[in-house]
Amino acid sequence: MEITEPDKNHIVISVLGKDRPGIFYRVTRLLADFNGNIEDVRQSVLQGYVSITFLVNISRLNRPLKELEEKLQELAQNMAIDIRVLPHVQGYTPKLDKLYYLTIVGKDHVGILAGISKVLYNANVNIETIYVFSRKNYVVNHFLIDLTHLNLPLYQFRNKLREVCNQLNLSMVLQSETQFYRPKKLVVFDMDSTLIENEIINELAQERGVYDDVLAITEKTLRGEFDFKEALKKRVELLKGLSIEALDNVCRKIVFSPGAREVVSTLREMGYKIAVISSGFTYFTNYIKKQLNLDYAFGNELEIKNGRLTGRLVGPIISREEKLAIIKMIAQILSIKLDDVIAVGDGSNDSLMLEKTGLGIGYMAKPVAADVADGNVHSKSLLDILFALALPRERIEFLLEQKITKNL
Repeated sequence: MEITEPDKNHIVISVLGKDRPGIFYRVTRLLADFNGNIEDVRQSVLQGYVSITFLVNISRLNRPLKELEEKLQELAQNMAIDIRVLPHVQGYTPKLDKLYYLTIVGKDHVGILAGISKVLYNANVNIETIYVFSRKNYVVNHFLIDLTHLNLPLYQFRNKLREVCNQLNLSMVLQSETQFYRPKKLVVFDMDSTLIENEIINELAQERGVYDDVLAITEKTLRGEFDFKEALKKRVELLKGLSIEALDNVCRKIVFSPGAREVVSTLREMGYKIAVISSGFTYFTNYIKKQLNLDYAFGNELEIKNGRLTGRLVGPIISREEKLAIIKMIAQILSIKLDDVIAVGDGSNDSLMLEKTGLGIGYMAKPVAADVADGNVHSKSLLDILFALALPRERIEFLLEQKITKNL
């Protein structure tokens, strides 16, 4: 970063000490008495200690600067605080499109800030501000960082952050400052292994007694021997003859992911529309919709005749492309843009919606999804998603309290 000569028309005044009423007033009154104009100021209080930094224009002082410095030192002695006067060196102002918010969430332990700051340092990223919120052993860190001089591609930088956060068992989200403050309108969840812990097709296969056969097709698909649509059709064929009673039994086995109910109820309070879009089946997405009071639910439709599965699907199969198409359809209904959408998922069929929406968050995601997402929840709590939103401090502290009391 370029360093210039000291600016003769400005000084920087740093104030540090135990906080109490009158510090700010007495410093600013003294500067006014000397006709020093305050052009910028930052103040923060940490555990009862205050830190204030002033940028002061001294071009029109009515008395010598040396006298102002002496008066400031007298004030420092009288108030038992530390005041320093420093030369001002003109820096640069980051462009708005280079400012990003990095949100880190998880159980607090030694080494979090050291681990994250190492990645930032190696990538030549400057920290503008840090906000820390904590409750007992949980912590939320918000870093405002400047990527002006980032020395590697953005996706590589994000993945390096994710690797470190995974090692530290932390959730992380990286998003532009503009996107962070942009009000979102719609949140879309995947179902299997995201909103719920189950993989529904495996549960159905166990009910039918064909679990190993279904698993074998899944493994071949992962090796690239089948595409998704072909593999789904083959697995559904194995379910032929399964009764509606068996489907209802699978519904009773559904376990919601930690924090699912809390995150959905909070999002509803905040005015969001909420959808589940799954490559699973409508019988179960509709059940989830009712259980969580969602606005939209989409899935593949199992054909049922005479109370049993026929082994066929009705209508088009929901692939990753279809998931994105459905989101675009909902967005059009709501008169919003894709930038106003948050998508949450874990697998390859979620990768496109994670990449193309305003904020994509992987939930314990597989690499193919995590690599394109803006962040990854690694703590097995969907509640962590909310910390990536621009929430007021009291809401953040309330959510942290929920994580602790409900062990989310």
